[in-house]
Amino acid sequence: MSSINPIAPVGPDKLSLPTRVGMALSAPRWALAVAGDSANAGRASSDVLVVMLALLAGAHLRGIVAGAWMGSANGINLGLRAMIVVVSAALMTSLAFLMISTVVLFATGGKARSLPRAFDLASVALVPMLTVQLVVLAAVRLVVDRPPSWVISASAGVAYAWGGILVANAVRVARQRLSVRAIAPARVAATSQRVGQGWLAIVGLAVVAQVVSIATHIDQIRPLRIGDAAPAFTVSTVDAQGKLGPAWTLAAAAGKPVIIDFWATWCGPCRAAMPALATLTKNYADRVEVVGINLDDAAAAAAIFAREQLPMRLLFDNTHAADFFGVTSIPHVVLIDQLGHVRQVWRGGADVATMSGALDQLLTK
Repeated sequence: MSSINPIAPVGPDKLSLPTRVGMALSAPRWALAVAGDSANAGRASSDVLVVMLALLAGAHLRGIVAGAWMGSANGINLGLRAMIVVVSAALMTSLAFLMISTVVLFATGGKARSLPRAFDLASVALVPMLTVQLVVLAAVRLVVDRPPSWVISASAGVAYAWGGILVANAVRVARQRLSVRAIAPARVAATSQRVGQGWLAIVGLAVVAQVVSIATHIDQIRPLRIGDAAPAFTVSTVDAQGKLGPAWTLAAAAGKPVIIDFWATWCGPCRAAMPALATLTKNYADRVEVVGINLDDAAAAAAIFAREQLPMRLLFDNTHAADFFGVTSIPHVVLIDQLGHVRQVWRGGADVATMSGALDQLLTK
């Protein structure tokens, strides 16, 4: 990569992509000015797409690989759905910020308002936000497999504050005449180039970390097939007050078939499937273990179980066990036999007759 002459001014057409990204991080006012230059139209928009791809590769590659593997093993539609879940979870809020910022900048542009330029300026504001997410997720995952929720919340706060400041500064640029040129000082461009090269290095290290994580957690990524041993996992029990209690594992089932229902309090189909699971629990009594693993709110889940007098064991997925079972939509019900092997997977749930038939086959062997 050629170095920028620290003396000669540098026009927008001479700035490389890493330099423009580095400028958004280290010299945001100049990055906004360059993005607002009519001679540079559309470049910031393409830059932010590259930064999004870098975030996916550096922080979410493991989930994407798991989705692709699931598609190859269980059908392309399921694989695509899994990958869409990963990508949407990673980018949905950022894309919402991009759209809202574009509307705000277009609305405040006055007589000089331009929708493409507003989108370019909003794209510049999004670069630091995406970079914060990448750095935090990549750094935390070097230490723990799953980032704590408070880390995600704190990094999101920093990211949105940074992005919001850039949008506020972009209002002035959005109101300027389209003919205004932006020629970055050479020293600003040189510094931005170094920052951009550092950003590239971070992306590269993050991708390497993701590849290592994939290689060392291959059993958690490999899609489950019927007959496979159920993955080892530990989740927390939930008491009547919604507080987390002792850990629960498959070993607690003591050689009985186990039905695991992954569900969430906001999921209507999950709630509708609860009576069928309650019936199974009563019909098979101590011969079968039926557990409901809640994915979103232990206290609210306990309140539902108490109000509807559901007899199943209530657990809470505070260890991302759903990932081990390839849960991409809920309700997601898994039947595990007495030896700990997966015998059925009902995506979308199943009725009493279907689940009873499968259980009877296991119990009569």
